[in-house]
Amino acid sequence: MYADFLISMKRPEEWAVEMQRVLELDPLNPFFQCFYGWHLVYLDQCDDAILQFRESLAADPNFPSARMGLWGAYYRKGMHEDALAEAGKFFAVLGDHEVSESLRRGYAEGGYSTAMQFAAEILVKRSGRCYVPSVRIARLYAHAGENDQAMEWLQKAFEQRETPLMHLSVAWDWDVLRDDPRFRELLHRVSLPE
Repeated sequence: MYADFLISMKRPEEWAVEMQRVLELDPLNPFFQCFYGWHLVYLDQCDDAILQFRESLAADPNFPSARMGLWGAYYRKGMHEDALAEAGKFFAVLGDHEVSESLRRGYAEGGYSTAMQFAAEILVKRSGRCYVPSVRIARLYAHAGENDQAMEWLQKAFEQRETPLMHLSVAWDWDVLRDDPRFRELLHRVSLPE
């Protein structure tokens, strides 16, 4: 967890020392292997991350964090078709076939952005009936290029104190928002570096 804190605070040299120690102490732990992959994407080392996630998924094809990480690595590389496939698998592993189907339908109608918007709209409707992580909705809207909606849901995530916000300064999902003054203000409120 300290390595995760260091990468989130943009301290990669210190992160590398701690991450290496984690992998030495528990080299077969799938959670740590996946964490390492996520961190590689944060550092924009997507090719290495893809290999790391594929290794994790060979051991457990239904590991949702690895599916999301692979989705992110493909997205950051601009490989939207592969990113969409992994997004669909991520939601399928969660048992959310409604969202998986909406991704397929949206992609057929208008490509990656439309797929992400369709999925976001389903989760928004669902959030009126039950808990849906606001950061998950924000992520989909950010991938759809719907920056205002992404910011609205990030604000809700902040109000709900959702833990994924600790990765705001490094996570691939928010690359489209980095120049938005509202996003920079949110980074400040969460006490993260720009």
